[in-house]
Amino acid sequence: MAGHLGAAVVAGYFFGEDQSDLPDEVFRGIEGEIKRVIAGEESFWWNAKKAGVTSADLFEPFPKEESKPDAIKSIADALQNNVGETRQSGHNIIFASLAIRALRDHEDFATPQVIAGIRKLTEGFDNAHAGRGFYGNDKGWLTGNQVKLSPDNNFPKYESIPQMV
Repeated sequence: MAGHLGAAVVAGYFFGEDQSDLPDEVFRGIEGEIKRVIAGEESFWWNAKKAGVTSADLFEPFPKEESKPDAIKSIADALQNNVGETRQSGHNIIFASLAIRALRDHEDFATPQVIAGIRKLTEGFDNAHAGRGFYGNDKGWLTGNQVKLSPDNNFPKYESIPQMV
């Protein structure tokens, strides 16, 4: 899924921003990986020929548009339709939350085309399965629906899904 690449770039940027005291060599390593992804050197997540889009295509600049920061909340609205259960191991929440933070921190990028694309990505999880993970040799691969979590009494209780979002 192409969302991984954009999320990786945004997460790398925020990691550097949030951890500004990193040693220079660590910062340069992260910066190098971000540049490599943007340059199109990462194609692990999908078959570019089959998808009709390359990694580099994903980072082409958008045409200039007026920013619409008030529309950022529509990403959370899109997420409300699929946040009630695990979707693709939580990628619906990961991608949407990174996008919301990025656009709130850098409102000049909150253009209608960018927000529409993020909403489309988020809405793409509406009917997605729970995802799966490898739980060691004893348990093997399990889907999200097979994993049972113990209650965490320290986890904040939410009155509703919109409050959680």
